[in-house]
Amino acid sequence: IVASGEQAVQPHNQGSGPIQAHVPIVFDVFPRSLSNLYWSDMTRTVAKGRLTQKARSLYDTVQEAQSIGLSLVPPGISGAGIGKEIRRLFKDRGYKTNFDPKKGLVEGFIHRTGHGVGLEIHEPPSIDSVATNRLRAGHVITIEPGLYYTGIGGVRIEDTALVTATGYELITRVSKDLLEL
Repeated sequence: IVASGEQAVQPHNQGSGPIQAHVPIVFDVFPRSLSNLYWSDMTRTVAKGRLTQKARSLYDTVQEAQSIGLSLVPPGISGAGIGKEIRRLFKDRGYKTNFDPKKGLVEGFIHRTGHGVGLEIHEPPSIDSVATNRLRAGHVITIEPGLYYTGIGGVRIEDTALVTATGYELITRVSKDLLEL
């Protein structure tokens, strides 16, 4: 996925046409190993030129949410606990979520906080405010908060991590600093 501008407002839009300037560009990369068939998943948001102030605020908030989400990963925590904390941060910062596709209202944090990764790209455990599972050492998960608004664009930051006995080990090793080219 390489989607810019209004295309990036739809989290799984693959993107098409020219990459726009001064709007978020969402890169979602999910390679699969040919030797062991395991997946990985990573998303970064960059910009061609400088982002608008509104888009930059989205980026900063999503980056903070992703950091909070990772900090909550020790074994035993529920996927719901992580999801609720990220949603609370977005609400506290004034980023509302409206999800009513029948009325054409789909904006804000409109997908789950993360998911397991393994032989399937999306597998248990689920990480979201309604998840019923608890994380265990050995789970490989993503933490991928995002915010999406028409007129501003979409921002998502996603890492893959291994849940360890004391926390997590980051598998993704790509900077999360905003890259404005």
